[in-house]
Amino acid sequence: MADPTHNDGSWANVNWGEVLGVAAMSFSVGAVRLGHLIHRGRKWTWFDVVIEPSVSVVAGMMVWGLCEYSNTPDLLQGVLTSLGSWGGPRTIAYLDAKYLKSLGTGTDRVTRPAPLDGDQQ
Repeated sequence: MADPTHNDGSWANVNWGEVLGVAAMSFSVGAVRLGHLIHRGRKWTWFDVVIEPSVSVVAGMMVWGLCEYSNTPDLLQGVLTSLGSWGGPRTIAYLDAKYLKSLGTGTDRVTRPAPLDGDQQ
């Protein structure tokens, strides 16, 4: 983020260019993933065109936030954020199970989302 020495918890210290770049990259990865799923046999729908990249953005931003929080080097942040974006709903399910379990509210195992039309079993 911007300047960690002046962190007063406000939004003034957010590097909005970095946030926008991560969101755009996550959206791009989600669009490529959608193309991959369609190529593997998933039926094309407008709903998927909107939802798949949007979920990838949410997953990518969650992973990026965790990377920022843990002071992960920038290059590794890019790799991990891309992987999180590619996973989409599976990334969100994994993070939900992992971190809510540590708070005492999650499950003991990672819950798997229902398979998608183009996913292999």
